[in-house]
Amino acid sequence: MSNVVLGKVAALIKAEEDLENIPALKDEILKEKKSIESQLRLETEGHLQKTVQGIQSLSVTVDSFKELKHDLQKIDELAKLSESAIDRYDIVQRATQLYETIQEVDNIYNKLNSFNSSLTQVNALCDEEIERGIDIDSEVPNLLPIHYMLTELRDFSEKLTELSNNSQHDTKQTIRKLNTLLEPAIDKFDSIVKEISLGITESLRERNFSLIIRLAKILDYEEREDLKAQIFQEIVTKIDKRREDDSEGRNRLTSSTNFVSTLDVIDSDTKGAELYQEQVGRLQQRKYKQLAFDGIEESIRDTFKNCKETFVGDDRFEILNNLDWVYQDLALIKETHAICFPSRWNMFHIFFQWYYKYLNEIIVELIESEPETIIILDILEFDKNYTNIMRQDFGFSKDKIVSIIGAENREKLLQDYLSLIIVKMNEWLFNIEKNEQEAFIKREEPPARDDQNHFSLPGAFIVFQMFQQQATVATGSGQGLILDGVIKHFCSLLSKRQKQWDALLKSQLNSQIQQMSEDVTDEELDDTSKVAPGLMEYIIALANDQISGSEKLETIETEFVALVSKKYQVSISTEIGRAIDGCADLAHDCLNHILALVFFDVSELVSKTFSKAWYPDGSSFLNETVAYFEEYVHESIEEMKPDLLASFLPELLNKTILEYFACLGYKRKFKESKVFDCVKRDVQILYSFFSQYIEKEEVQAKFTVFEIFLHILELENEADILEVWKEYLQQFNDLSPRFLEGILTCRKDFGSTQTKKLVAEVEMVNRIFEHEYSDSFEASFMGKFRLAES
Repeated sequence: MSNVVLGKVAALIKAEEDLENIPALKDEILKEKKSIESQLRLETEGHLQKTVQGIQSLSVTVDSFKELKHDLQKIDELAKLSESAIDRYDIVQRATQLYETIQEVDNIYNKLNSFNSSLTQVNALCDEEIERGIDIDSEVPNLLPIHYMLTELRDFSEKLTELSNNSQHDTKQTIRKLNTLLEPAIDKFDSIVKEISLGITESLRERNFSLIIRLAKILDYEEREDLKAQIFQEIVTKIDKRREDDSEGRNRLTSSTNFVSTLDVIDSDTKGAELYQEQVGRLQQRKYKQLAFDGIEESIRDTFKNCKETFVGDDRFEILNNLDWVYQDLALIKETHAICFPSRWNMFHIFFQWYYKYLNEIIVELIESEPETIIILDILEFDKNYTNIMRQDFGFSKDKIVSIIGAENREKLLQDYLSLIIVKMNEWLFNIEKNEQEAFIKREEPPARDDQNHFSLPGAFIVFQMFQQQATVATGSGQGLILDGVIKHFCSLLSKRQKQWDALLKSQLNSQIQQMSEDVTDEELDDTSKVAPGLMEYIIALANDQISGSEKLETIETEFVALVSKKYQVSISTEIGRAIDGCADLAHDCLNHILALVFFDVSELVSKTFSKAWYPDGSSFLNETVAYFEEYVHESIEEMKPDLLASFLPELLNKTILEYFACLGYKRKFKESKVFDCVKRDVQILYSFFSQYIEKEEVQAKFTVFEIFLHILELENEADILEVWKEYLQQFNDLSPRFLEGILTCRKDFGSTQTKKLVAEVEMVNRIFEHEYSDSFEASFMGKFRLAES
């Protein structure tokens, strides 16, 4: 398995909880696999079809070449037959060539005589157009005549230059002077072409099609003639190369028959080149199409430059709201390009590439200027709109659309945006935590109350409001990656925040209990060691916030998971699920701390259970304890959220039973004649209280512990105790052997050795039971049972 695959698997399975999502991940991956295979099959079929078409085209081409070769052979044979059919063919051919040479010399003479007048006329026409001004609505009526006459003059000039290569020095000098006279006219015509090209987009908007069509005709003609000149240059280059190779091998091949055939080929090529030159008319490429296209691109570049210079400094990002003209220009070109330009040029595509290039430069500059999060969203939104416009208004297919910011910059932008959000979230949360923890420690005022009048800390509301806002903003980016990243980071911050609260709670609780244990007055404590009052209320507020937090996290999950693809749904749900578990854990810790404070206040009363004073006065001890519970529960009903209160009351019941029987650890020997009645008395008091707030069935189920206690207390045989213990394990699967140890230690009829032996047997019974019923094993509050230290 490759490292890439292992990395992807590791990204999907980061924690033990992710193992539960493996079936869902497997289904999702299989669906993606089927989708990819389907796309691959379609792509393969498409490529195969193109390959078959290519092979068929090659086959047709081969046949065409064979036909061409056959026809050329026929022409060659006809040429040889014609030569042999005419008597004295060589004389006739030479006479014809001589006549053609005389005629050509006459043409050259006439053109030389008219050269200055033609050049003067071209200059005059150029000056007339330049003086009139080349504007977007100009007609430039002399454009075609200028081009025609100037082309003839340039062709003639190049021909003279070629002919003068074998002439004397003074002839060459004369030709050079002639060419020098031509250069100003060339420069004027070039400037006219350039000016028309610079305003071609605006000319299209002005519907000045006549001018653009005439320019396009000139460029089309020039492109074709340049192609001929290029082919001629390549032919000449090949002939020169053959002559060079022949010269190098002349000494080796003089006696070879191949040498003669080689000379024939060269001679044949030379004649062919001379014939082709007569058809070409020019020897050098003039590249007017490139000149015009450079002018068009320059005008587009300047337009973007002017737009960019309009928005500078703090306003530079406003340019994103002022680029509609780009789409308007492209729409105009799409509408008119077929009218004005040859179809083979595909001018809309060329214009589009220019506009894309300079629009991309602007967007990339904005990205590199390290924009704020809101600007990053604007850039992403601009890119999204650009993609939609290209598809809907211009008919681009999805696979042909390229992001205006580019794939690499898009990824960078998304990461920058996510990083900025994370930095801001870190800053905001740090400030919130600093203030709220300081307020928690000082407790100068009672906790705030929410809209339902329950205790709450203001920081929690701000934290989740911030989370909601940032998730909403991330959703606006239209990127599941961003939303996933924001939620993941916030959940990690929540986890860190929960751990900080837990540490602070433990520190404050320990300080509070230590201060109450030392039994000193506030006047005897200095400011550094004094614990502020109101810890109980603040813990309740914190616990309430965890309940609210869980509800808000569930709302956020419902709202945002549906907005992303399946790729991110599992990830987001998993992260939010962990955060909800963290809230539940912290709320449970808060309840434990609240119970610790509650029972610290009544610890002196509860600790008297099974003492000598308990037998006659136990009811008063317990009634006083229950009265305290009653007062506290009434306050909690107003202070705690209903869900928290619903968890607190059963925990209070559990803690009461555990603390009651923890007193067995004091090893006070039972008064067997009285203990039964006293326990039943206590059960009645406790049941009367707890049944007011908790379902009677639940209270009765947990009070079974008292039945177990009394039942074991009356059994004398070890085997009977073991048998009863096994039965009660069915109800409390984790019933602690320490409970039995406490009972037996307080019985007068069980010695230390006998107790240890029986407890050891019970421990073995517990292990066997846990192993046999591992699938259905359920933990209960009795698994937390501990004996008080004597």
